[in-house]
Parts: sequence; C-alpha cells; structure tokens
Amino acid sequence: MPYSYQLTMAYHGLAFCGWQRQSNARTVQGTIEDTLQQIIPKQQITLIGAARTDSGVHALAQVALLRVSKKIDPDKIRRSLNQLLAPEIVIGELVTVADSFHPIRDARGKVYRYWLSSQASPFLHPYIWYLPTSLDIEAMRRAAQLLQGRHDFSAFCATDCSTRGRIRELKKIIITNRPPLTELWFYGTGFLKQMVRVMCGTLVEIARGQQHDIETILASTDRRRAGMTAPAKGLALVKIIY
Repeated sequence: MPYSYQLTMAYHGLAFCGWQRQSNARTVQGTIEDTLQQIIPKQQITLIGAARTDSGVHALAQVALLRVSKKIDPDKIRRSLNQLLAPEIVIGELVTVADSFHPIRDARGKVYRYWLSSQASPFLHPYIWYLPTSLDIEAMRRAAQLLQGRHDFSAFCATDCSTRGRIRELKKIIITNRPPLTELWFYGTGFLKQMVRVMCGTLVEIARGQQHDIETILASTDRRRAGMTAPAKGLALVKIIY
C-alpha cells in the first residue's frame, strides 16, 4: 500500500526545462525524483505535480503528490531534500495527506502572476518582460475584462496543446501599475498550455495600440487570431487553491 505526502515547493524556472520529467532535459520533477531516489533508494517513488509549468516559468508554491512504498518521516525527508537539491528548488512543506488526495483533480483554482517592467534591471531581469515602450494600461484592463468568465480558450493556448476540453473559467484578472513595474494577476479554475502567456502577449499588443477584438478572438477558437506568446520568465505560478 503506497503512502501519500504533499510537497509544496518554490523554484527558479530558468534553471529547468519545465516541470514534467524528460529523458534528455533537466526538469523540476526529474530533479526531485532523482534526489529522492538518493535519499530513499529502495523505495518506489511517484511524483505528480499540480501544474505542468513551461520551460522557464517560475513557481512560488507549486504542489505535488509524493507516493512512496514505505512510510517516511516527512520533516526529515524535507530537510534532506533541501540539503541535496539544486539551489533553484526549495521544498517549503512536506506533509502526510489522505490516499484519496490528487493535486490536479482536487485543485479548485490556480493563481498566476506576470511581471512587466519599463525599466531594465540586472536584478529583476530573470523575472520580468522588459518593455521600454509606454503601455496603455486602461486599454489593457478593458480587454482583460472581456477575457474573464467561462470561455473556450482554444485561441489562447499553444498550438501543440493536447488537451481536448478547452473550456476554462477565468474568474478574475487584476492589473496593477506601479512604474516601472506592471503586474498581471490571473485567477482561474484551470489553465491550458501557455494560456496565461498568450493572454499576456495579446494584452500587451493591445496596450501598444494594436487592434485586437477579444470577443472575436475567443469565438474564432483560432490561435492565429490572438497575439504573441509572452516570454516565460515573466510568469510565476503563485498558488494552487484547494
């Protein structure tokens, strides 16, 4: 009988080719699984993440389910992981959960944040999309309101997205502007591959004066109708809501 534990972690996305394990690339899942195998070498290990963040996307509180074949001491394993893991990953919490817990199916929502800056900074460079041109923030906010609600977001996801059901509920978008930093906060029940980045890219194009009709783009379900895909490094997974 497997034993179930919930990990909550933060990571620096530029150090990894996304969350999901790959045979020929460094990923967050692969790094944690390999490190766990060092700590508990005779255990069968399964690690399931709540969100498959893209290459370069950061996380402040990613959640994952760890299943192992024998009981472990969560606090001891957490300390060992933080001693052995790459400095770009920190395990904030490792706790026992019910066997019925599933990080994807049980999630009620997710929160993402995107950072834009009109000023270059060597300190913020890994976390921002630097845009030296001025943005019409009010136009961006008006367009963002049209994205809120329950829609088919096919036009706002990656062309290689394999998810069949594309209907998602975007509960709220909040845009704050404290020059030189602009923050876009996305609250939703779930997100498609690159969905937040495509929405950000489209909103930025609108803020730069490009004509995009959000309602027409949504109705088209055609990725070619939406704007560019914003750079990954400006995006962070902030929270999984249960």
